[in-house]
Amino acid sequence: VGQDRDAAIVKVLLDHPFVSGSRDNEIDSSFLPPGVTGVVSHFKLNINAFRKWTSRPENGRYKAKARTPSDDGIYAVSSLLRELLPRGFSYFTFTKDGEHQHVAFRGFRKFTGATSVDEDEESG
Repeated sequence: VGQDRDAAIVKVLLDHPFVSGSRDNEIDSSFLPPGVTGVVSHFKLNINAFRKWTSRPENGRYKAKARTPSDDGIYAVSSLLRELLPRGFSYFTFTKDGEHQHVAFRGFRKFTGATSVDEDEESG
């Protein structure tokens, strides 16, 4: 289930206009056990694409919500990216004898204070 979810996340990130990265970079074999090959795809926020998008008049309400064309701004506008792309996402595929193993690494979740989940403690 976890690997299926991660593969679905990769598809979403590949298609998202505010995400960029590198795809299927070969991992140097000297870092891997004998007989294992690997590739990695890295994903990150594309602040420039977001800045251009928010500069269009029809997206003014999102620009106001974002306040600034930054990672904080993207996370304020997109709960999807706040959930799926917390400060980075790397997806590794290791292969040995024709069998594939997938591993996802995520950055620490972005603290935005936007929801109670983001809070360190209860206010009172």
